[in-house]
Amino acid sequence: YILKPGRLRTFFWILLGIYIPIVGIWLIYDGRHWTSDVLGGYVYGAFYLVILIWLYNMYTTWRRKYPKDNLPAEELPALLRPFRWILQLVY
Repeated sequence: YILKPGRLRTFFWILLGIYIPIVGIWLIYDGRHWTSDVLGGYVYGAFYLVILIWLYNMYTTWRRKYPKDNLPAEELPALLRPFRWILQLVY
């Protein structure tokens, strides 16, 4: 984690958790989007968030299994091989 567990991190979680629905409601109220657009955006965002969390969990599980640096791409799980360059930036 970038921020250690504590009040500051909890504050940011709450702030962002409130900000997202408020922006959606504001866009509907302001007439910029239909309700279906905002709900579709939430579903779309949640879908990709779930996929990214799943891939991250796969990667961290694999990384705990093989903790060496600069592993060849062949040792990565097949699903993660195309994303090797991104994973090197993160870890």
